[in-house]
Amino acid sequence: MTEEHQPYGLMFSEARPAAELDAGQIVVLDGHVVEVTPDPADPDRVRLVLVPALGPPPGRSPDQRAIELTCPRDMVFGTALPHNLDLAPPPARS
Repeated sequence: MTEEHQPYGLMFSEARPAAELDAGQIVVLDGHVVEVTPDPADPDRVRLVLVPALGPPPGRSPDQRAIELTCPRDMVFGTALPHNLDLAPPPARS
């Protein structure tokens, strides 16, 4: 392949349990934001709660456990809109 036709950018890789991630590894978060609250310990931060939005391969149940992030309130996140894609529905929140 010529240099202009070489792969470029990021490619999704296998999913790995959190305890098996390595420092420096790139992770991708996909999720429905289900809660945004101020961080009680730091007013310059917010707490985000997400549940996975992209479904697993056919025949497997989605992992609907919540992901909690604490981040600076002015941190910028990429967002997405689904187009011809079935998303796992967010679970009912009590």
